Amino acid sequence: MTKREKLFLISAIAIQSCDQAPGRCRDEIYVVGHQVNSSLPAADREGLIEALINQVRYGQSLPVVAEVLPIKK
Repeated sequence: MTKREKLFLISAIAIQSCDQAPGRCRDEIYVVGHQVNSSLPAADREGLIEALINQVRYGQSLPVVAEVLPIKK
């Protein structure tokens, strides 16, 4: 498989898994996603994908706290 094909499959699986997960994403997550895609180099984005996959597979989700952290715009 090409790198593009692998990334497509990651995306397709993630979209399906997200649709099946309960709840919704906070608005801040969309902002963070845009910041990650617009400012991180490709190697760092791939490392972040790996870290997030490991957290989904092996980690536990933390409750959302009421504190709002500043987001760089």
